[in-house]
Amino acid sequence: MLLHQLKSETDGQSATIGIRWCLSPEEIKRLKSNDREAKIIITVLHIRQRYGEYSYVEESRKVLPITAASTFISFRNPGRHVICAGILDTDCYSPEVCLSVYRHHSGYNSYDKSIISTSIAFIGDGTTEGIGMRTCLLLMPASLA
Repeated sequence: MLLHQLKSETDGQSATIGIRWCLSPEEIKRLKSNDREAKIIITVLHIRQRYGEYSYVEESRKVLPITAASTFISFRNPGRHVICAGILDTDCYSPEVCLSVYRHHSGYNSYDKSIISTSIAFIGDGTTEGIGMRTCLLLMPASLA
């Protein structure tokens, strides 16, 4: 799966951007073989650096039908962000479970289920290649182009 930003560049004036997604023919065939409608899950992460180490906080998540093909996302805090997306097409977590929030604080959401994983490389130098979604029976990773 591939995500595309709808705007060619951000102008710093708006905290909302549009994104769209498309699927490979192989992925469409695989999803059609399942009995349930596949959903896309999108999360917006705010990357923070503190005392030389990087961390992330989730600002928001969305779960949409894969057939929606596009949506708009908003950034709640200034700074560096990463958008992660994947296909939610297993029975492990329902959309309701993925969106369940136990606490809202300072423009961030604390979710009941963690879906993000980071590598040591991310913590050390903040590279976005070191951050992604858990793939264990839940998501197929996507990339932002």
